[in-house]
Amino acid sequence: MSAADIYQHSVIIQLIALNDVLQKTQRLAEVLKNLVNIAKLRLSDRKLKQNIRDLRFATKSKHRLLKKFAESVSPYAWRKMEKEIKIMKKKSYDFVLNKETSTYNIASCNTTYHLKSDLTACTCDFFMAFELPCRHIISFHIQENTEIPTGSFAEHWRNEYLEL
Repeated sequence: MSAADIYQHSVIIQLIALNDVLQKTQRLAEVLKNLVNIAKLRLSDRKLKQNIRDLRFATKSKHRLLKKFAESVSPYAWRKMEKEIKIMKKKSYDFVLNKETSTYNIASCNTTYHLKSDLTACTCDFFMAFELPCRHIISFHIQENTEIPTGSFAEHWRNEYLEL
């Protein structure tokens, strides 16, 4: 039974109850209580519809190379990464390979970040704090047209750990 069916069923029950109350000319307090319950059901239905719209919008907005990774991490981790993606979209990064250290150097306004050549670590604050793909790692994957491997970052962010 879908959420819409449940809602429709509960509204019908409430209307039947209200009709009975009105026909039997029972107390006004009971009529008002039923009207308030119907209003609450309609408000909860609006919230449900808004949540469905939010989910659809969030699904559509993910870059095709990031969808698989986004599905593998917790919603909280994904929201953190979305903030990095917003910052990334405003900038372009030049990755210069340093063969001696096997890292990519990324020049920023005030500092230079170092990205491991296997793309599993970066020296930026976001990666150091959360151990999630930062804007530099995401940008590199998008420039190279490669997906971020789902198992390549901290295990505690993965959806499978939420089910334990």
